[in-house]
This record gives sequence, C-alpha cells and structure tokens, in this order.
Amino acid sequence: MVVLRPETGADKFWATISYGWETAEFYQKWAGASAWDRDLWQGPYLDPLAAQTRFSDVLLEVFKALLQPPDYVERLKYHYQLFRDAVEKDPPSSNSQRQPSVVTESRRRRDRNRPRHGWK
Repeated sequence: MVVLRPETGADKFWATISYGWETAEFYQKWAGASAWDRDLWQGPYLDPLAAQTRFSDVLLEVFKALLQPPDYVERLKYHYQLFRDAVEKDPPSSNSQRQPSVVTESRRRRDRNRPRHGWK
C-alpha cells in the first residue's frame, strides 16, 4: 500500500506499507521462505525495498491502529480479492490500450449514501 496525500497526489509517496495476513506456512509454500523470512512477512511493515520518508514510521503506526477492528482487515482482504479477480478476468497486455483503473471505476460507481466503511 502506498500512502499518498491529496496535495501531492501520486507525485510523492509518504510511505510504502506492506501487510501480510496469511500464515507463516503460507509464505513458506508461496516463496520458499525460511522461518526467519516468513515471520517478517506477517502483519504490517514498511517495505524495505521502497523509499520511505521521515513520516513513514508514524504512518505505519496509524495503519496498525486501523487494523484493530477485525472488519477492517476483512475489508482489505475483500478489496484485494476484487483486484485479483479483475486482473485474472482481463490481464493487462503490452499491446492493449490503457483501460480505466479499478480504483477509478469503483469510485465512479460508489453509492454516496453507503456508510463510509461499508463492504461494497
């Protein structure tokens, strides 16, 4: 997940946070990770391969606080699955014209009367 601000848009990443919700055994199978590596992939953490800012640690703590309600974690999983389904249904190709992003399409269809943290 990339943390952005409306004022700077996609021109500046304030933090890049990864979040692994699977079990350690999943990461062992998926990546052949050692016990030490796979433990690092569980839970939220700052992506060590991405640029961070002086605010990244604080933004990570805010994200950890957001994860406290179990329904928020389920919402993340749900949105991840929506994304994966869209990619599998219509994988990008190098010779295809650029299509609207999943995020743009979901914003376009958003029901303004729906509770902010609703599922769909």
